[in-house]
Amino acid sequence: MMISEPSSSLILNAPNEGLFLDAGCGECYYTNILMSKSRRIISLDIQNPHNLQSNVNYSFILSSVEYIPFKENSFDFICCLSTIQLIKDDKTVIKEISRILKPGGTFYFTVPTRRSPFRIIRDLEIRFGTYKYSQFNFTHYHYYSKKDIENLIQDFFYIESISGYKFNFTRRLLNFILDLLKIRKNIETLYHSMFAIKKSDHSPHIWNNYIKGYSEHKYQEKKKNIKRMNSPYRPIYGLAYHYIITAIKK
Repeated sequence: MMISEPSSSLILNAPNEGLFLDAGCGECYYTNILMSKSRRIISLDIQNPHNLQSNVNYSFILSSVEYIPFKENSFDFICCLSTIQLIKDDKTVIKEISRILKPGGTFYFTVPTRRSPFRIIRDLEIRFGTYKYSQFNFTHYHYYSKKDIENLIQDFFYIESISGYKFNFTRRLLNFILDLLKIRKNIETLYHSMFAIKKSDHSPHIWNNYIKGYSEHKYQEKKKNIKRMNSPYRPIYGLAYHYIITAIKK
C-alpha cells in the first residue's frame, strides 16, 4: 500500500498516547489514521464531517482554529494540516494552538510552500473548471518560505524538523492534462495502479495494521528522518507541494 508523506510523517511523530487535537480536521482522514486505544482524539472544524463514526475513540467539535474552546495546556499533541494558510491572521492560530498545547507538546502542521509550481496547477484547474476539490476552493491568504515559518512560530515553538512533500504533484499535473484532453477514462486503470490508494485502504483496521508494523522501527526511523529533513542540502523542499513541520512548545 502506498502512503503519502504527511500520513507517514504524522504516524512517525505522534506520541503513542495522550489527548490529541486534529485542528481543521475536514473529513477526519487524519483522525482515522491516528486512532488507537491509548489516544483520545478530538476533531475540530468549522463544518461537520460527512463520515464521522460514532463508535470510535474521538469526538467532534464545531469551531474555528482561531477560537478553540479548551483550557490552557490541555493537549499532548496537535495536528493542523493544510489549514493555517486559509486564516488571514495566521498568528492568531499559532497563539491559540500554543495556548492549549502542554509545554513540551508537539505541534505537527503543514502549509503550502511559497515557490511551489503546485500553485500554478491549482490556479489552472480552477480557471479551466477541472478542480475537483470544491470543499477546498478557498482563498489562500498565505504561502510560506522556511523563514516565514520560523518568524510565525518563533515566539511559541521551536522547530524540531521541517521538510517538504510533493506526493501528489505528479498525479495532479497528470490529472489536469488528462482532463483537458478528455482521455482520463482510457487510462484510469493504469493511473490508479501507479498512484492511487484504494478507498478500502482508508478503513481504520487497515491503518491500525499498518501502524502496528510501522511502530516497531519508529524510534530509529525518526532519528534518521529528522537528520535527513534538517539537512542544509535540501533546498528542493522549497519547491515541494507543502512543508511538513514538527514543532515543540517552548
